[in-house]
Amino acid sequence: MRRIAFATLSLLIAVLAVPAFGHSFYAALTRINYNARAGTIEVIHRLVAHDMEAVLSAAAGERLTFDGATRARAEADAGAYLAAHFTLVAGDRPLPLEFVGTELDGDDLFAYFEAPIAAPPKRLKIRDRIFTAELPQQRNLVVATIGGATASAQFTRDTDEGTLELAP
Repeated sequence: MRRIAFATLSLLIAVLAVPAFGHSFYAALTRINYNARAGTIEVIHRLVAHDMEAVLSAAAGERLTFDGATRARAEADAGAYLAAHFTLVAGDRPLPLEFVGTELDGDDLFAYFEAPIAAPPKRLKIRDRIFTAELPQQRNLVVATIGGATASAQFTRDTDEGTLELAP
């Protein structure tokens, strides 16, 4: 009887502990595209939704989610957080990224930004600090496709700035 109770207790502890650990790989993907028709740079961040919810909730001092009553506040706070933690400079000109909105797809949160630009840039300076202060192992991949050129860079807590050369 003791063995059964111990085995049941061990199994229960193991099952309950799994959600407490969460995921152990912290990554975000950002796509940057030039829309010649609209004359804009489009930025799409793909993030783990519950990571964003945790960061926003800690800052707000209350639970914020993207699929409940706090959705509008979470979306607005996400836009502000991302605007403060991700910046672009085309050539020597900072791009004023305007928050368009978010979209929840399962565990993924997509956040959309755009900025007007007269011509496709040949160089983008990027500062990406998304989640790097909150999650020390965070890795952010940025992929830019401008015209026929594609370039990418990875950002971490220790390397949060980089330049992408996009001359075809």
